[in-house]
Amino acid sequence: MVEGKIESVRIGTPKPLPYRGKIVQSAIFKEEVHHSIYVSLTNLEGDIQADKKHHGGPDKAVCAYAAENYVYFTEKIGQAFPYGSFGENLTISGLREDTIMIGDIISIGECTLQVSQPREPCYKIAARHNLFQLPIWIRQTGYSGYYLRVLKEGILKAGDNAVIIERGTGGITIAEANTAMYSHEATFEQINRVANEEALSASWRKQLTKKLESLT
Repeated sequence: MVEGKIESVRIGTPKPLPYRGKIVQSAIFKEEVHHSIYVSLTNLEGDIQADKKHHGGPDKAVCAYAAENYVYFTEKIGQAFPYGSFGENLTISGLREDTIMIGDIISIGECTLQVSQPREPCYKIAARHNLFQLPIWIRQTGYSGYYLRVLKEGILKAGDNAVIIERGTGGITIAEANTAMYSHEATFEQINRVANEEALSASWRKQLTKKLESLT
């Protein structure tokens, strides 16, 4: 049995975020929740996405990030990165990108969640920290975090165990999925394997299919 622990639960609403002389709306600043919270098929109660095209929805209802990754970025950047710095809903210890698999089914509190895809680092992470190399570093390390779809709605809270009750059938880790998407050295076979994982989100399947087409 593979098991992690929820170290932090966070929700947010869209707020102004300066980016290269402009103001964009983002919910990347999330406040810690110290009580039990309801998780629906599309989000945590009170969590509102500014960009609903790229965030939220059934395939990306919950964003999780590995607590262990914070040590790396704190040391690399030379400043403390507290939990929530990557805009995640759940900070989880024990379930890193090289451990968790696409399609893994996880029990947390009353909820049953399924891993659907890696989290894609975007410019809003860079803008939040005023570190425009940050998305590049995330891709290089593979410390991306991941999205979860909700199979069973319910209540969860910080301190709950996150127990993998069923492994993904394809055996594809988040780290392997990141390699298929971002590495120039990824082979056709590697990309195709990820693209055909039945539990993969529709958006990642579409992107990887286009990448495959460009290789033929």
